[in-house]
Amino acid sequence: MFLLFPFLGLSQIQFISDFKDRTKHDSSGHVLSLSEKGNIIAIGVPDNNGINQGNAHVRIYKQASGIWTQIGSDIRGKITEDVYGVSVSLSGDGNSVAVSFIGNDRNGKINGYISVYKNESEEWIQIGSDIKVNSVNQILNLSVNLSEKGDIIAIGLNQENGAEKNQSKVSVYKNRLGDWYQIGNDIVSQSKENKASNLPVSLAKNGNTIAIAFKASKVSVYENRSENWIQTRNNISIESIEETINEVCLSKDGSIIVIGVIAKENQKSYVSVYKNESGSWTQIGNAIKADSELYNSGYSVGISDDGNNIATGRYNLNNNKGDVSIYKNKSGNWIQIGVDIVNKSSQKFPGFGSSISLSGDGNSIAIGAISDNTNSPISGEVKIIDLTQMLLKEEQAQFNFNLYPNPAQNLFKIQLENNRVSENIRIYNNIGQLVLTSKETIINSSTLSTGLYVVEIETNLGKSSKKLIIE
Repeated sequence: MFLLFPFLGLSQIQFISDFKDRTKHDSSGHVLSLSEKGNIIAIGVPDNNGINQGNAHVRIYKQASGIWTQIGSDIRGKITEDVYGVSVSLSGDGNSVAVSFIGNDRNGKINGYISVYKNESEEWIQIGSDIKVNSVNQILNLSVNLSEKGDIIAIGLNQENGAEKNQSKVSVYKNRLGDWYQIGNDIVSQSKENKASNLPVSLAKNGNTIAIAFKASKVSVYENRSENWIQTRNNISIESIEETINEVCLSKDGSIIVIGVIAKENQKSYVSVYKNESGSWTQIGNAIKADSELYNSGYSVGISDDGNNIATGRYNLNNNKGDVSIYKNKSGNWIQIGVDIVNKSSQKFPGFGSSISLSGDGNSIAIGAISDNTNSPISGEVKIIDLTQMLLKEEQAQFNFNLYPNPAQNLFKIQLENNRVSENIRIYNNIGQLVLTSKETIINSSTLSTGLYVVEIETNLGKSSKKLIIE
């Protein structure tokens, strides 16, 4: 269930900066990674169209006194022929970065490799050797996830061939004495059917928990126990095999996960959040569903370190525009903060919201528009947005009120703070349906069934909500 708090206009959304790629046929913003405080960003630019062969690269920027400047030079692929894929992940402080590139060498062999760099005196110096991936098949995806300290890296490899010897897999490495050594064995897909096309993978910032969607309809979570990857008690399965898990994202300690799901035609896509409780995954609140089946809600997701804030990106909606929404966990319900962040570009198919990165503190978000052609044909751009004003307005709009008795049976009362006057009261059941409205602070609840409800009160000075139990 999600409720809308007092309307916050676009004036509270501060667009810090735009990064536009000035090379034709590149897609800046295809992959993004923000540091914990949101002051450093890594932007991956693949050559999706094969026109600028070998042009895939990563650029990293740092913000100081409101000005963004590039740190060091571009990090480019070492494969000299036809580099067509890139992934990027920053450490918590933004001083280390993991990058992956995919490409064909001059002999037509498909290669992929992963490198980790550290910022030393504003230059990116490689840490240890490359981690190489060779394949006789088409590599669909080669993703990287770096831990907070930058000393652990998870690598997701997805290949086109479904034969057992080439199944999708995830490998985790740790930096020991300056080089990279594998932790445990590869985590290998056990299924050849209904495989996730892009192999969503997320490594918790502590480096000890990893979430993987080998199948398009199921997420498995593993924990590092004595250098072995052990699966937690149950998988997280989505509602229908007709839906596809597009992205997963873990909180810092790995105890909370947000899952973005794309539905098939004529169905509503959605985002759901789960918490690990004694080894079992329990859903937090209800799924956040798109307003229309035309929306690709959940194409991209992000989560703050503490798991209390999430971001969802949607694209190809409202005449091929896109938007991003921010939600906060309030008493087990996902409450939207402010209004949707929308792209103002007049260009067609901008892909705004198809890639996002929420900073660890939840105060900044980077949004990619991978096909924004405002600057050049099939180029892209990234917007970085300061959310602090929007979050501050939301906090100021909240206020405390009392429900008594609680639990209640046939009657309960609402006690407001001084200077607040009740205007509207709405009561929602545990699946988000509006079941009762009132303008009075003494409410007859005899018609309500036993269970958990949310009381939302609108006053002359703002809105707030609180849980109510009916016995």
